[in-house]
Amino acid sequence: MTLPVPNPPQFLYTTHIQNRRPIDKFHTNIGHAKNAVNSHNGGTIRSLIDGEWSTLYDVPYGTDSRRMPWRIEKTKEEEQNRRKAESARSQQVLKATQQDLNELYNGHVFFSLDKTEKIIEIVRNRY
Repeated sequence: MTLPVPNPPQFLYTTHIQNRRPIDKFHTNIGHAKNAVNSHNGGTIRSLIDGEWSTLYDVPYGTDSRRMPWRIEKTKEEEQNRRKAESARSQQVLKATQQDLNELYNGHVFFSLDKTEKIIEIVRNRY
């Protein structure tokens, strides 16, 4: 079935949910469309792009609300951001530790018990 394109296109999203009447509804924002699919545990969300309806999400009926695709995408994105932040923090710690080691050794490469304890203290303070 082809959905009509509203003129002007104030409704940018549509949901198709089999166990709802009417089956197809228009929405002004993605949040309303996600809520409709979430509350019925399944359905299809389409978006109006360049005058054509394209499917954003096709959620099987019976999907748990915690397993909706946009929630999984968000979780993956959050994990990637967390890893990037952790990596950046580790790089800062390593760089600062290297600077402290350079100051401690003044360019000389040798170890002593006092300096080793100092290195351990520096690294512990960074974390």
